[in-house]
Amino acid sequence: MTHYHGDHSNGAEGYLSEVAGPGPSDVRSGPSGTPRSDPRIHVTETTRALKTEGLPDEAPPSLLRLWAEVVLVAEESPGSIDLGTRTVRLGPLRGHTPSDVTADLPEEGITWCGDLVWNGMFPNYMDAIPSRLSSAVRAIQAEDRKVYVPGHGPLAGAGDLARYVDVIDGLEETARQARREGWTSAEAGSRHRIPADLGDWTLFNPSYFQRAVEAWMKEWAMGD
Repeated sequence: MTHYHGDHSNGAEGYLSEVAGPGPSDVRSGPSGTPRSDPRIHVTETTRALKTEGLPDEAPPSLLRLWAEVVLVAEESPGSIDLGTRTVRLGPLRGHTPSDVTADLPEEGITWCGDLVWNGMFPNYMDAIPSRLSSAVRAIQAEDRKVYVPGHGPLAGAGDLARYVDVIDGLEETARQARREGWTSAEAGSRHRIPADLGDWTLFNPSYFQRAVEAWMKEWAMGD
């Protein structure tokens, strides 16, 4: 799981087989009677903590078991998953949330970016640390992959990722201007525009520009 937001982590119990057992590594019978094993769920400690804290009292035992038996991903150093015929590189990063992870296949030239990268959709800064987001995106870009799988939007190439960098840089400049001029985040959000030459960027919510400016203001306030 690339991070803890519900649209990327809810429904994880759907990966469990219907037959209960001691743990996800047990081989069980699938619908057709063939052997089946539940996949291991890889998450950071931060993601597990936030997800387990939010579980309802009536959560089924299977869901409690899933979160109790996840494989923890190191948050301070790269990791990997050995799939036998290939190895997936895991990149712990921070920016969209305090606990983002990318999954990288260097030989195939593909990186799954989670919500660190959006394509054609302006990102949600709800839990973002903007300066870390900028650094994380540039770290992904430096890997120079053929295909980037964004958290939202269509598959991206190098040109799409470059435009995304320009989009988040443009928002940062608006936030910095707001700080200099004394604008409120609402004023800055209403004034911000994405240049036409960067293409069309959808807003899930009209407040996303304002939310992004607020994230920058919050980070600067914490540093002052």
